[in-house]
Parts: sequence; structure tokens; C-alpha cells
Amino acid sequence: MQKDLLCKLKCLDVVFVDELTTILSLDDFLQRFHTLKVLQIEGNNDCLPKEKAENGMEVIIRKAFKCYDLKYILRQESSSIMNNLVILHVTKCHRLINLVPSSTSFQNLKTLKISYCDGLKNVLTFSIAKTLVRLREMKIESCVMITEIVLADDDDDHDAAKDEDIAFSELKELKLLNLKSLRSFYSGSRALNFPSLERLLVDDCTNMKIFSRGELSTPVLHKVQLNMWDEACWAWKEGLNTTIEQVNLNEESFLKKRREAPPSQQFLSFAPAPNLNLQTRLEILPAMVAGVWSDDNNLQLEATTQFRKLLSNERSLPIEEVIKSGVVPRFVEFLMREDYPQIQYEAAWVLTNIAYGTSEDTKVVIDHGAVPIFVKLLASPRDNIREKAASALGNVAIDSPRFRNLVLSEEALIPLLTLLNNHANLSMKRRATRTLSNLCNGNPRPIFEQVRPALPALAQLVHSNDEQVLTDAFPGTLLSF
Repeated sequence: MQKDLLCKLKCLDVVFVDELTTILSLDDFLQRFHTLKVLQIEGNNDCLPKEKAENGMEVIIRKAFKCYDLKYILRQESSSIMNNLVILHVTKCHRLINLVPSSTSFQNLKTLKISYCDGLKNVLTFSIAKTLVRLREMKIESCVMITEIVLADDDDDHDAAKDEDIAFSELKELKLLNLKSLRSFYSGSRALNFPSLERLLVDDCTNMKIFSRGELSTPVLHKVQLNMWDEACWAWKEGLNTTIEQVNLNEESFLKKRREAPPSQQFLSFAPAPNLNLQTRLEILPAMVAGVWSDDNNLQLEATTQFRKLLSNERSLPIEEVIKSGVVPRFVEFLMREDYPQIQYEAAWVLTNIAYGTSEDTKVVIDHGAVPIFVKLLASPRDNIREKAASALGNVAIDSPRFRNLVLSEEALIPLLTLLNNHANLSMKRRATRTLSNLCNGNPRPIFEQVRPALPALAQLVHSNDEQVLTDAFPGTLLSF
């Protein structure tokens, strides 16, 4: 291949025939590709797709997805690759022991997202954390072994160490979700400074008793959001450490109030306590079922909202219990309530989450006739309902080629493409693009004539400035043609 063509290369797919425990250093090879933006690396089975992207001359590991046997992202001698890394996503790498070597510098990193990595006990060492001067967003989710985000090192309790601090100077958003073993963000005595932190979400971190032992500065933070789906559910008392302590104390208070409430009203007090464990939530299930089947519109909406929240904990979705309670056909009825858009939206969200489960769970949603209704809702006058309908259809389509073909046979493609018009907001474009990707991919591929109408839209999407839209539209979807 000619050098001038290599310099213009935008996408490169590499397939490894052997399973790897380390993503090998590719910097010598990739320095030829000055314009490379997306590099997809896949193993020889469904467990090992790895995606990388490049920024200028330096390789960016953008996403490592479902790498079940991956133990190390980089070798110690390859840690310099990370210097220009801007975005790092790692998910479902259950054997991952260390995120990166302790010598790594993340001086240009802006986004860090780690989820479903069951072998990790911490995310960052103190030395790595000090380099995160440009980090703007951090999200750590559903890693069952993580006890702290920043690891306190051996020198942490020395007097000299107390003069050092960690400054996350540009961090604006921090999300800690479903971290069952998390005890603190940082257990050391060094000071933590978050001068720009505006949003902190701590949801289902039931063992977190304190944020940090050392001095803590969060000058622009005035609340801690406690439920990822409900911004109105928040707490704040005196400061961040006091707030975290108070949240855990309040759980017992909530349980007492729930026990004293009349049975028919118990589920109404469910929302203010997002940190309750799953067993406690399921105790309220009969009252929620009664609310769904009630003739009272207000009770229907409140109960449906509680089902949505029950199914919003991504790691431990009690989908089977919800299905066995017999409420799915009722939620399908609610989808048709054009006179009551609030319950349409909540019911759509519940069914979307059920369709996110196993193939059997998805089939339940299909068998109750939800798919053609969701296709119709793609033309709803309300943006949030259209977006949720697209999400539901995407969850059905990604389950299997058979279910994907079912969605296509219900003629979902054309109304879905209308959501990608120039007036669509970014959230809508992201969701519609993701669902479009699900409809155009799979093994075997869909019949070309069924998805041909998507080509003009995909040709436009590759010019998007949004990184998430580009990820879904290109290269995987476009190259499938």
C-alpha cells in the first residue's frame, strides 16, 4: 500500500486468531497512520472485541469491550502510549487485574469510564491520579471488587505525604454506580481537590461510609445525586463527607417508615431510598403490582415509575421476578395510552429494560405485541417517547438476527430514519444511530434490500462531530455494507 494512502487511512480492522492477555503495543506500526481515528481489534470469539482509536500520531485505546480474558491493557514498557490518550472506556473485562501500569501518565485524558470489571479492586494509583489534570468526566460502575477508586500507597501516612495533594482540576462530573464493595473514593490522608466538580452521582454504593479521610475541597458542589434516573433525589449536609455518612444512616430511617406505612401505600415511599438492597425492593413488589392494576391513574403512574426504578440497576435487574408478577401485558396496554403520555413513557422504559435481558425476556416483550406499538411510537409527538421507542427496538434487534429481522419486518427502519433529521437533538441522534446500527449488523447480516434506505443517513452520520454517533455509525455499521 502506498504511503500517501496509508496517511489517509481512517479505519483499520485487525483480527487476532489467538486470545490475548495483553493488548500489545502497536505504536511503532500505527505511527504511519497519521489520520487513523478508529482501530477495531477482535479476538477469535465473541468475548474478545477490542476497539482502539488514534489521536494524531499516538494511539488511543478508546474502548475494550467484553474482553473476558484480558488481564492487562498494556505492558509496563508500553505505558508511554497513554500520554496522548483522550478517552478510555473499559467494560466487561472480568479478569483485568490492573487498569494500567503505575508508571502511566494520563496527562491528556478527558473521559474515563470503567464498568463490569469484576477483578479490579481499585482504579488508579496515587501517582497516576496526579497526572489527571485534564480529566472532565469519570464513571465507575458495577465492579464488584472495587473498594476504593484511588489506591492509597505505602507512603500515604507519612508526614511528608500529607503535604502532597491530588487535584482533579477540570473534573466536572463523577459517577459511582452499583459498587457494592466500595468503602471510599480514597482512603489515604492526602488532600483531594475538586475545584470544578459540579455533579456527583453516588447510586447503590451501600458500603461507602466516607468519601475521603484527608482534607477535601469541593467548592462548587452543593448536592450529591442519589439516583441515576432521578435528579430530584439528592442529599447535602454540611459537606461531602458528612453527606455520604448521612445517606447511609438514612436507610434505616426509611425502612422504619416503610414498615409503618399502610400496605397499599408502601410502594409510594420507595423513591427516596435509592440505596436499598434488591431484597428490600422486592418486598414492595406486591404493592407495586396492585398499583399497576389499579383503576386510579395516579397509582398506575406511581407504580409504573417504581417498576422502572426497580429495573434501572444495571447489574442486578430482577427481570424474572417482574415478568412472573404478570404486569407485562399491563405495561403494553399503557403504551397505547395516548391520552396519558407520562405513563406511556414510564411503561416504554420498563419494557425497554425487560427487553435488555435474556432472549427469553425479550421474547416476552415480543409475544405481548409490544414491537408494532413501539414502531408506531417512533412517530409520537413527544421527543422522550420517540427516543424511548427507538431504545426498545434497539434492545430487541440486538438480541439475535431473528429478532432483528422481526423489527425490520414491522417496517421500523423508515420511521427510525426520520429521527435523524437536522432538527433532532443530540440525545435523539445518539439513540437512533445506536438502534440503526443494531438493525444493520449481526451474523448473518440482514438482507441488503431491507436496509438499503439507511445508506444516505449513514453517509451523513460519518460527518458528525459527536464521538458517540461516529462510534455507532462508523466503522462497524457502514462497513457491514
